Amino acid sequence: MRLIPLAVGLFLAGPAFAQSEPVPDILGEAYFEPSNFTLSDTYTFDDDFASEHGVEVPVDFRLSVPRRSGIEVQTTLLPDGGAFVGFSFVSEPTGNFGAFFLESMQMTDATIPLLAEESDPSQARVRVAAGLLENDFWAANFANAPEARILTVEQIELGTVPNAVQLIGTYYDAEYDDQMMVRAVILPHPDQPESLLALTQINLDVIPVRDGDTLAATTSGRILTEFEYR
Repeated sequence: MRLIPLAVGLFLAGPAFAQSEPVPDILGEAYFEPSNFTLSDTYTFDDDFASEHGVEVPVDFRLSVPRRSGIEVQTTLLPDGGAFVGFSFVSEPTGNFGAFFLESMQMTDATIPLLAEESDPSQARVRVAAGLLENDFWAANFANAPEARILTVEQIELGTVPNAVQLIGTYYDAEYDDQMMVRAVILPHPDQPESLLALTQINLDVIPVRDGDTLAATTSGRILTEFEYR
C-alpha cells in the first residue's frame, strides 16, 4: 500500500480489486459522492501562460480541478517529461491513518493529423489516436509492468471533445504493493493537429473503480468531464 510519510508533504473484465487494508471514511465508496466536492480551481494554458513561463503552448485549454475536504492537491507546473501540468491527489492524515496516494494526472501534447482527405476525417482520427495509445504509449510505458493488461481502447465524449479516445489498463506496482489503473486519453482538437493527451493513474486499493460511472466520479474523471479547448 502506498502511504505518504507524514513528514512529506464499463470497464473491468474481472472483479474489482478489493481494498487490502482499512482506509479512512472519506475513501472507498465515499470517494465518489458528488456532495463531497466543492468549488474548483481553474487553470488556463494560453499565450499568457506561455509568456510567463517561457514555453510553447501549441493549443489553448482550460482545466477545472475540484476541491474536497480531506484531499490535498499537489500541483506541478511544467513537470519533467514535457507535460504542461501535473496533479497528485493524496488523502490528508486523519486519526490512525497516514496520507494515502489516491490518483495523479498529467496533461501533455499529442499530434493527431486532421486527415481531411479521408471520407470520414473524425473517425480516421479516432483510429490514429487508438493506434498511438495502444502501440506507442502503452508499449513504451506500461506493457512490461507486472500484471499489465489493457482493458479497453474506445472512443468517448469528454467535455467539448466528441471524438476523444481512451485506453484503460491495469498493472501491479510492486514497489508500493498497489494495484493501479492507467487511463490515457487523447483529445483531438477539432481544427488543428496539435492536441492533448491526459494521463491519469488511480490507486485501486483505496479507490474501488469498477465501471464507467465510478471512473467518471474520481477527481481526475471530474476534471476530464469539464475539459475544454479555448
